[in-house]
Amino acid sequence: MTSERPRRSELGVVVALSVLVGAATGLLVAGLHAAIVSGLWDHIERDAWWVVLLPLAGLIISSVALARTRERSTETTESYVNVFHEPSGRMDLASVPLRLLASVATIGLGGSMGLEGPSIYVGAAAGDAVDRSATHLLSDRKALLVAGAAAGIAAIFKAPVTGVVFALEVPYRDDLARRALIPAIFASVSSYVVFVAIAGTKPIFPIVGEPLRLVDLATAVVAGLVCGIGARIFTRSIDVIGAFARRLPFWARPVVAGVGVGGIGLASLAAFHAPFALGPGYDAIAAAASGRLGVDLLLALF
Repeated sequence: MTSERPRRSELGVVVALSVLVGAATGLLVAGLHAAIVSGLWDHIERDAWWVVLLPLAGLIISSVALARTRERSTETTESYVNVFHEPSGRMDLASVPLRLLASVATIGLGGSMGLEGPSIYVGAAAGDAVDRSATHLLSDRKALLVAGAAAGIAAIFKAPVTGVVFALEVPYRDDLARRALIPAIFASVSSYVVFVAIAGTKPIFPIVGEPLRLVDLATAVVAGLVCGIGARIFTRSIDVIGAFARRLPFWARPVVAGVGVGGIGLASLAAFHAPFALGPGYDAIAAAASGRLGVDLLLALF
C-alpha cells in the first residue's frame, strides 16, 4: 500500500507538469508560427525577382546568431534525439533563444525548411526546463523531455494524436517511450488547445472529401514506396551536403548555401511563377493537393 501511494502521487505530479509543458509549448510554437508565417513569409511579394535573395540574408542572420552559441549547431530535432540518448544529457537552454532566432530568420526569409524541427526543439527545451525544476519529484527525468517534443508536433500539425505517436516512435527506445505515453498524451492535448486558441483550427492543407476506392489503396502502396525511396535519397543528399559544408569555413557556409538556395528559387519562379521551392512549403503542398500541379511540375518541385 505504501509503495502504491507514492506511484499515484508521482503520476499526479507528472500529469500536472505535462499539462504545463504542453501549454508552454503551444504558446511558444504559436509565437514561432506567427513570426515565421504570419509575420514574415506571408508578407513577402512572392512573384518579385528579389525574393530569391532573401534566403541569403536569412542564412547570414542565422549564422551570426549561431556563432554566439557554444555548439554552432543548426540541429533541432537531432538535438532532442541526442539528448534523449545520452544518460546525463540536457538541452542547452542558454542557446535556445539564439537557435530559435536562427530558425525564424532561415525559414521566414525563404529557407526551404519546415517548422517541425524548431517546434520539436522548443518543446523539448520546455520539457527539460520544467524537469530541472522538479527533478526531486520525478523518477524518470526524460519523460517530460519526450512529452515536450510530442507537444511541439501536436501544436504545429494541429494533431495531438500525431504528437503522441511521434513521442513513442522517434526516440527508438521502447522502454522509456512506453513510460512517456501518459505525459505525452496530456502534453499533446494541452499544447494543441493552446495553439489552436491562438492560431485557429483551420486545417493546414485543404482537404477534399472523396469516396475511397480499391484503386486508391493500391495507389497508396505505390506512393508509399516512392516516398520512402525519395525520402532516403533526400536524407542521403543532406548527409553528403552536410559533410561538404563542414569542410567550409563557418563564415562561408551561409554564402554558398544562400547562392544555392537562391538558384533553386530562380528555377522555381521560372517553373511555377511562384517561389514554391522556398519557405515552409505550405503553398506548394496546397497547390499539389488541389490538383494545380501536374506530374511534371511535381517532379520538378522535388
